[in-house]
Amino acid sequence: MSIEISKSVVLASVEKAKRDQEKGIKGASLDELRRRLAQEGDLVHPLVLTRIEQLEMEQSNDDNSHRHQSEELVLYEPNPWPDAVDGATVLSEVKKALLQHMSMRQADATVATLWAAHAHCFDQFDHSPRLAISAPAPGCGKTVLLSYLLGNLVPRPSSADTITPAVFFRMAAAYKPTFLIDEVDAWFRDDSLLPAAINGGFSATGNIPRCVGDSYQVKRFSTFTPTALAGINLTKRLTPALLSRSIVIELERALPKEVLVPFDKRRHRTALIELGQKLARWSNDKRALLHDCDPMLPEGMMNREADKWQPLFAIADVAGDVWPKLTAQAFLTSSSTMAETKEVQLLVDVAKVLRMNNYQMDEGIFTSDLIENLCGLEDSYWKDYNFRHRFAEERQIQPRQLSNLIKAFHLRPTSIRQGDLSKKGYKVAGLKKIIDRYV
Repeated sequence: MSIEISKSVVLASVEKAKRDQEKGIKGASLDELRRRLAQEGDLVHPLVLTRIEQLEMEQSNDDNSHRHQSEELVLYEPNPWPDAVDGATVLSEVKKALLQHMSMRQADATVATLWAAHAHCFDQFDHSPRLAISAPAPGCGKTVLLSYLLGNLVPRPSSADTITPAVFFRMAAAYKPTFLIDEVDAWFRDDSLLPAAINGGFSATGNIPRCVGDSYQVKRFSTFTPTALAGINLTKRLTPALLSRSIVIELERALPKEVLVPFDKRRHRTALIELGQKLARWSNDKRALLHDCDPMLPEGMMNREADKWQPLFAIADVAGDVWPKLTAQAFLTSSSTMAETKEVQLLVDVAKVLRMNNYQMDEGIFTSDLIENLCGLEDSYWKDYNFRHRFAEERQIQPRQLSNLIKAFHLRPTSIRQGDLSKKGYKVAGLKKIIDRYV
């Protein structure tokens, strides 16, 4: 379909929406218009998109005529802490505060801490990872984490339960806010243009072209800005393109007394504001180091996965102390980490086990022994591979999961005999062959 045909088709709906608006019929026509746009995709003429946004603005102004429309949008900008700040210390303080007010995994608290820090210095990186806060049901603390905790830690927070593409890209270009968008599972897929705008904001070069002014001059609006989303089952609700640009935090409903100190705005907001000021001071002092940092990334991390994690690893690298290790653990335990990356990391750790125990080429290793040794490695993430379970034996990686990861390298478990005992396991020669090839 040509651009001109697409333009004429959609402009007809534009004029119908305008007439309906004049008659007092609001909402339905715009929804129809958006559905038509979703069908046309990138073939829609820029003038059509501009007209739709004008119509949305007219409707918004009409609905809110009793408000002071001339008031300028003001977003909170934290004043940097007056004294120099140690990066590892302030990151640890932020993580402690999150764990105090939330029931969440240590690894997810690490991710949330680093993401909040990145919001203060995102312009020093080529990419800004989208943060997706997901839960299986209401009452798991999504809004507390998104709006009350992160909302007091980040610069220029802009909270919303819904947002149009026009508002998103115009605010992104003018204010560089930290978008905190809640309840996206209820409406996100209905708007085919918003995911594209949020996707574009992942990259420093992301932008949306629009026609502006009476002469309809084409102008590019930068969409590069930090964005966090919260909702139910986001791994199933978000588009694949957006998920690939997101780091996912998965929450669960807290059991009684699992939340140490329920968040109270009157008593706890000031402490979070101060932590946000410390993050601002540290990121300002370290801007040059953060910009030039080239952190060592885990084996197998590449392409978009490396793009979205690189800012967090850079922040951890510059902060130092325990944070590079914590970040690596968080990456490997993240549900959004690609299976291919976990497979290569498994081979790296299997190589350590074989080397530490001096296994020879003609020997074999039982699956149970391999798992025990993997879980015994320092900072092992295999012991918490099934983090949702409560008991240690259930939390560690299971034989079938180990087999599925190694199977990607065309190696399967076989019967291994040691003395009179025979169990499933792997021949050392086979393991070393794939280690030499992929590690």
